[in-house]
Amino acid sequence: MAETHSEGGGEGGVGPSYSKPDGDLLSMMTQIWADLKEELRSKVDGLQSDMNGVRGDVKASKIRMQTLHNTLFEEVNALKKGRPSRPPTPRGVRCPMKSRRKGIRASM
Repeated sequence: MAETHSEGGGEGGVGPSYSKPDGDLLSMMTQIWADLKEELRSKVDGLQSDMNGVRGDVKASKIRMQTLHNTLFEEVNALKKGRPSRPPTPRGVRCPMKSRRKGIRASM
């Protein structure tokens, strides 16, 4: 009897092929892989340099913001020193404004 079940190939080529690629195909695959690695490496280097630039901008912005913050506090403190002291306004007591006419109060 003839064999009814064959592993892999046959003439139809339906099964998986585990043959080793020939030299041209192997060198082409190696070249493609090297090109992809180089392209990815250049993209990563570009992204890293962009990130370093952004980090530098962030540091400069933080320094500028801290300088402005310090300047603002210095100006506020200078204004506080130059202002004559006054008694604090009571917050719980509301004094209605009286009109010039007798008996009429202006609403606030």
